Amino acid sequence: MISRLYDAVGNGADYQPIFAAMDEFIEAELSAPTCDNHTSKAWQKLFKHHFQQVGHVFDVLTREPVETPLSYVEAQNGPAAVVERSGRIVTSNLDFSNVVGAHTDLSEHFASSDDRVRFENLASANNLDAQVVVTLNVPRRRKPVVLLIGHLPQLKNDSSEAAPLSALIVEPRWSATLGDTLARSFELTGAEVDTLRAFVETGSAQGIADSRKRSIRTVRTQLSRIFAQIGVSGQTELALFLAALAQMKPPSLPGRGSAKFDDGDVKRHVLTSRVGPIEVLDYGAPDGSPVLLIQSTHPPGLTRDLRAAFAQAGLRILAPLKPGAGQSAALKPTEGPDRVAPLCRDVLDALSIPRAVIAGQASGGLYALEFARRYPAMTSAVCLIDTGTPFESTSALLRLPPTIRRTMVPARIFPEMLLLPHRLVAANFARSAKGEATVVDYFFDGSPEDQVLTRTDPSYYGITRDIISYSFLDTDRLVRDVVRWASNWSPLLSEVAASTRLRFVHGALNRMFLVGGIEAFAASRPNCDLISIEGCGQLAVFQEPDTVAVALRQLV
Repeated sequence: MISRLYDAVGNGADYQPIFAAMDEFIEAELSAPTCDNHTSKAWQKLFKHHFQQVGHVFDVLTREPVETPLSYVEAQNGPAAVVERSGRIVTSNLDFSNVVGAHTDLSEHFASSDDRVRFENLASANNLDAQVVVTLNVPRRRKPVVLLIGHLPQLKNDSSEAAPLSALIVEPRWSATLGDTLARSFELTGAEVDTLRAFVETGSAQGIADSRKRSIRTVRTQLSRIFAQIGVSGQTELALFLAALAQMKPPSLPGRGSAKFDDGDVKRHVLTSRVGPIEVLDYGAPDGSPVLLIQSTHPPGLTRDLRAAFAQAGLRILAPLKPGAGQSAALKPTEGPDRVAPLCRDVLDALSIPRAVIAGQASGGLYALEFARRYPAMTSAVCLIDTGTPFESTSALLRLPPTIRRTMVPARIFPEMLLLPHRLVAANFARSAKGEATVVDYFFDGSPEDQVLTRTDPSYYGITRDIISYSFLDTDRLVRDVVRWASNWSPLLSEVAASTRLRFVHGALNRMFLVGGIEAFAASRPNCDLISIEGCGQLAVFQEPDTVAVALRQLV
């Protein structure tokens, strides 16, 4: 069991051996104890000691990362390869292979002699900051492939060989937003925007002429004016420019974290609280009924569909960013709901809102309950979205799916063991595109309905990725929230349910908190009910946003 911990170090800080060791430890300690109490305590102490030792080694590994060609390409957001100065491909990521295919040498596919000369000049140059653009003609590709080539001095080994080169595919992609941005920024006519769109789709002047049924002369005249307006010298620079624009992300939230969404329908407030600034997202119906939505792991306002559903229901959503995210002041990880609830009151006071529905999503439900307990006069109702009900016994935790159990059982029994695996997962998630995909897939291991969505629908993959990213902004705070969630918070829940209208909104197939336990709790309280979303698991709020919005509206 202990050897599995050190396997994690030998495998490059992989978290799977850690999980295997934790599973064995949990089973040995809680499912089938075979030794006396003294021996058990000594064994627990020994196991925790080695857990800490592996944590110290991991700290050293993360302080001194060693970049390799494979780690470089996997860390890129788009198609990327590492190539030798001869043009031979050393390694590439999956996105690059999908475009270029099984070809192993760039020099065999340069679109022109000028492309070859530019590549060779860069390869022999001493200026390590220089970059060039080359194009390839790849069999079975309708358009030329545009590459940005640069130096990778960080990958130079100890031998006399020169450092390799990077090859990044810069492929423009069209969107209505890109067209609007170009038209406004460069005063382009509708016909010129249509010409640019055809250029992105076909990659050549002849392709534009064919698709728009214009003469090649007309197209070249339009392109010449577009080149002058934008400030590029030709089609290659235009393609590179459009690719760069298309790959730009919406502005991130200032500070430590970002919430990844198109925020054209979201207002941002930076308000003054008793501990410093707190950033709040304000969306939905501007004059609608107020809902304070507390989310400790989910980025506020994550999807446009959800925001549109709240607006349609006549709800004004006020979503504070968690401590330390965006421009919100940081708190110590130990400062939880009892510290955050007064800050949420500061938000309502600053916006002159005397009373609101208080909603909490996932572990944010504990924050919503604490607010309602402290400020009943400001709480018209409480809504717990995918928060569940407390685990009242260790046996209930042991019935969870293994991936959930290995988080919740240590959180309840051995909380000091929880930080290391979370830090390992966070490091793997941030290390590369492959690591991100592995963690996203693991996130819903044991919840097949949600896992299928993330594997088959890119939008749900993106939602899950952004939830994980927001959670890992502060791993210590995340772990503290998990520990609170796994504790027996029945007294808090019962106190609020006795005096406040309380509603649960929960996916019927949620494997983390089973809907049966919520039904039993709600049935015994006159102020409490459950909206169960059939066919959905932990992603229910994103699958059925209208249902969630109506459930909140009914509480107003």
